[in-house]
Amino acid sequence: MDLKAERLKMLKKVNDTEPLISIHYNGKEKVMAYRNIRWNPETQSLIYTLYEPQILENERELLRRGQRTLTGHDYRKMVKRFNRFLDKRGYRTRRVQKVKMHYYIYRDVIGLGPIEPLVRDSEIKLIECEGPGSPVLVGHKDIGYGTMETNLMFKKRRQFDWFLNKLRSSVDPAFRFETNGGFKIIKFTRKPTTAADLIGEGVASPEILAYMWYLLENGRSVVVGGSSSSGKTEFINAIASFIRPEASVISIEDRPQLRLPHPNWKTRVSNNRFEAATSALEERPGCLVFDDIRDDEIYVMLQAAKAGYPALASLHADNIPDLLSKFVKMGHLSENLDLIIFMIVTKKGGEYVRRVSEVIEVVGYDRNKKELVTNTVFRWNPAADDFNLLKSVFLRKFEGGSLSSIKRDMEFRTKFIASLKKGSPIDIALKIAKFRRRSRSQLPAA
Repeated sequence: MDLKAERLKMLKKVNDTEPLISIHYNGKEKVMAYRNIRWNPETQSLIYTLYEPQILENERELLRRGQRTLTGHDYRKMVKRFNRFLDKRGYRTRRVQKVKMHYYIYRDVIGLGPIEPLVRDSEIKLIECEGPGSPVLVGHKDIGYGTMETNLMFKKRRQFDWFLNKLRSSVDPAFRFETNGGFKIIKFTRKPTTAADLIGEGVASPEILAYMWYLLENGRSVVVGGSSSSGKTEFINAIASFIRPEASVISIEDRPQLRLPHPNWKTRVSNNRFEAATSALEERPGCLVFDDIRDDEIYVMLQAAKAGYPALASLHADNIPDLLSKFVKMGHLSENLDLIIFMIVTKKGGEYVRRVSEVIEVVGYDRNKKELVTNTVFRWNPAADDFNLLKSVFLRKFEGGSLSSIKRDMEFRTKFIASLKKGSPIDIALKIAKFRRRSRSQLPAA
């Protein structure tokens, strides 16, 4: 059975239910919203179904009137004020009705309305909708689940505009959003990925990261490629701590997703990323970082590298030939790219995992054949789930140290990276900085 057939078989067995929002009433906790993910045979895909208490029209009208009296963000105070509103006007409500209305006060006044339960789902990393009449879609952290349609839909333009206004006024640091006709909410994980995370999850080996460290510290330009959900952005977040701390780092994004653990990091969020990247070069950055780089930006990246400003970028590509073709279009300018990291999603023990598939050195550009000359220095071995170190042409190019001293340096860094324990990105960055200071006299000059 091939990977696609195995994935389909696994998805058909999914029946995943999780509570999302609970409220306290009379000293007891009651689940008010939960979701279920299961296979939908009609659409031949997973569907995300949100369950909330059904509210009757007379209850909805009470909520509308009562919510006009509510201000602030203190849920308890709001509930007390709402209960007083009901008592003063002589509205008689049963306990179950009050519990329901308290929930909708939390959801619609304090939260983000119909989307609030999805925001509270820790397994969801992306929420998006094209506009009224289109279903809300969610992206799950589990690579196998992918993007799913939900049972939520904004049926009226008025309701959708109300939500957009509420979203624009949100200052929640747990997510970022963009609105352009529809909306897209990108939820941040609890903490950005670190080098220790990459090792612990088997994404890369200490040897690969030591090699990356050496190249980034020495101002080389790197592209991290792969298909959707292969972990490109997370990988860049992790290896950014290897860039020299004194270097200025400027990231170019149209939506803020990068969270670089670097003391001199600045971000430029712009719809015109080509212009933003060109402008950033005027600041003479120590490293220019692109998230999901595009064709016109590849030109800027290569020109920057040629001028001595290294770059780090993620790029969507289904395979390595696809990635190489995007650079070959730039002709001999593409020889200014130094390294390619290609990432994949694969299956291990019934679960989908991310792996660095190959680490490829760009040795040069063949003007006669009009193709890049490359050398694979690391390759993932699927049978053993480890990484084979092949031969590096690139390390021989570094000046200031003999090959033997560079190898000792690599071994030194590899042992240090292997010893890293999981911690916050700042903790990991501080440990790397401390290692640099302690080891400066022992490392060959770049």
